[in-house]
Amino acid sequence: MRRSIFWSLSLFAAVGCGRADADADAVHVAAATVKGEAPAPARAREAEAARAELPTEVGIAACDEHVAGYKECAATLPAAEQAAHAAAIEAQRAAWVRASADPALAAALPGACAAATAAAKVALPECKTW
Repeated sequence: MRRSIFWSLSLFAAVGCGRADADADAVHVAAATVKGEAPAPARAREAEAARAELPTEVGIAACDEHVAGYKECAATLPAAEQAAHAAAIEAQRAAWVRASADPALAAALPGACAAATAAAKVALPECKTW
């Protein structure tokens, strides 16, 4: 149950921070992975290509720390869960990178990223990387 709540919050955060079409595709790929479904191959390739063009860091400390901590956490989870978490991390990072380019959205990112970290601490208490 806690993980379901975390996934909902993670996907909401990824979607809510200035989602462009590529972010929408990334969220759909992450959601399909979380559900155990195979994403549409073309959509997955398009989302991957769009993410490859983005910087690797958000450029906002709270967001970059969340992404790094979540990646470390995901690596410690059971193998069956790691792909779903990796997809969610990437969708969230891509959305935050795009949002950081818009001054109106960038101003809200420190709080959004801090909230994502707070939710992650509750949803994944076994992780000590936050």
